[in-house]
Amino acid sequence: MTIIDLSKFQKVSLSINVSLVYVALGLLISLQPPFYPSEAEKMGATPAQYGFVFGIANLSLFIFSPIFGKYGPRLGAKLCFTTGSIFQGVSGFLFAFLPLLKNCEVFITLSYVLRFAEGFGTAMAWSAAVGILMKLFPNKVAQIMSWTQTFFGLGYMMGPAVGAALYEVGGFKFPFLVVGSISTILSVSLYFTIPHMDDETRHVTLRPDGQEQPRPVLGFRQVLSSFSLLLPFFDLFCTLCGNGVLESMLEPHLRQYKATTLDVGITFLIFGCCYMSGNVIFGTIADKVGNPTVFSVLGNCLFLLTFSLIGPVPFVPVKPSVILIQLMMACAGTAYASMVVSSFGRAHQRVIKMGFADDLDTRIMITGLWMSAFALGNFVGPTFAGFLVQSEGFSSTTVVFFGLYLVMALVDSAELCQKIVSRRMQNSYEEIP
Repeated sequence: MTIIDLSKFQKVSLSINVSLVYVALGLLISLQPPFYPSEAEKMGATPAQYGFVFGIANLSLFIFSPIFGKYGPRLGAKLCFTTGSIFQGVSGFLFAFLPLLKNCEVFITLSYVLRFAEGFGTAMAWSAAVGILMKLFPNKVAQIMSWTQTFFGLGYMMGPAVGAALYEVGGFKFPFLVVGSISTILSVSLYFTIPHMDDETRHVTLRPDGQEQPRPVLGFRQVLSSFSLLLPFFDLFCTLCGNGVLESMLEPHLRQYKATTLDVGITFLIFGCCYMSGNVIFGTIADKVGNPTVFSVLGNCLFLLTFSLIGPVPFVPVKPSVILIQLMMACAGTAYASMVVSSFGRAHQRVIKMGFADDLDTRIMITGLWMSAFALGNFVGPTFAGFLVQSEGFSSTTVVFFGLYLVMALVDSAELCQKIVSRRMQNSYEEIP
């Protein structure tokens, strides 16, 4: 693996630029909720019509992430990151002109198109972004994931408040004009701050006799045929499903216990703060620990605790309250951070152990699959939860996710034990003279 040596100025400018791009992307994705539904209803759209506007970006991200993970290296990581970020910024900018369309069907259709385009741009950019950063900052896999997710999470948290404030100042157009233009400018500047990425397409390794032999290239077939490689992606999918349930269905649940709008806002603020601080903490220590499965077990156990008490599940004799729900959301935010950081590290370690090259192509492929699992969970979670809560209620829904995280905690614990035993056996063999 070729390491690019950057000057201190290059590292600082690149870090600031990439951080701001991630904040802007988070803002773009979460601007709409405070005002888009009411504007869509003014145009004559139904909740079923405009509700899908919020989910279609994740559907697009799920479709295109593995595609760019596989074929992105042929286009070039730098080109993909820059072009994808610009594509997302321009798509957000164009949202400002939707009210000029007075026909409801055209308004909704173009909303779908622009949100789908945002997902396309995100898939193109993110699949390359993490691969580039891992090449520039080697041996810091967990820190890179925590860093990117922290700044994206910051923008995502600020999005509704920023969107509402800008909407009050200048109406529907203003939030998209401001954030879309800033995002596009920051994305263009990526072209000048990201250094040139050398081609790493020679997948060869040296045999003991010094001759070169082909090295396997990571593809969809290898991923689908390896349970241990699929497991961290499935872990992430389950994480986002549970997170989607909490984000979409918690507010009505809180209302049952006389929670005010301020209480609801504080609850989600607690979740966001624990998620961002957890990203920083776990990202810092995960690379030092060297076994990210530990953090997957921790994350699943915390989700298990969350879904046992936040409802609570029918067989736990606890009286629910706003304070208890807020404490469980703190656990959920911490669990979410732990799973996000650990899932990518586990997949990366497994790929290297399977004998694949630790190069830019491999890292982009892993990132594409990671983003696909991330998006699928974001899409399936709220959709599945909506039907389940409507038919069975929130408390009964938590039983399903309690069982899911119990199974995942046991599976990850078994993998952790297997790794510990294998490492001890390897050490004992190495000690034999």
